[in-house]
Amino acid sequence: MSTLDLLLELGGKLADLTNTLTKRRPSKAEEQQLVQVSSQYKELLNQYVILQNIIQVYNASLGNSDMRAIYNVCTHEFYNRAAEYIRNMANHQVIKMDLKHIQFISLNLTRNTKEVIRFSNVEANIETQAEVYAHEKWILFYSNGAQEPSYAINKYILIWSEGGWKLANSQVFQRIS
Repeated sequence: MSTLDLLLELGGKLADLTNTLTKRRPSKAEEQQLVQVSSQYKELLNQYVILQNIIQVYNASLGNSDMRAIYNVCTHEFYNRAAEYIRNMANHQVIKMDLKHIQFISLNLTRNTKEVIRFSNVEANIETQAEVYAHEKWILFYSNGAQEPSYAINKYILIWSEGGWKLANSQVFQRIS
């Protein structure tokens, strides 16, 4: 169930409740329920709008073949805010479903955190922290430094390092599903 599905479900509930309560004088409990459902609907609608913006910006960046323009987009703090927003949202599983159309993953490279990352029984012992925003599996092949040849942009994955967002070649990170 996506955020839009939840939004439609909650909107229907709100409409039913409003129709029922306009035909007669509502009780105190019914008034409170109407206020609560209205508040939930407004909050979910705001979340939906933000998610659509995130998806549009991420996917728009994939369609741009100018490496310099992509780098400029990726260094924008929007990505940090978007990632933080996604992590903090209450409906985390719903968010993952909404973001399934985003075609790359982001990796946070850190010096302090050494993790063993498993993708389809392949281990990658590298100093990295992974955040997967799409329903895709990848094999990670560690490499120091990536070239920037003119491959199609969907062959690139964004990684975060101390210098900012970088483009990683798909030969370094290989999708397996």
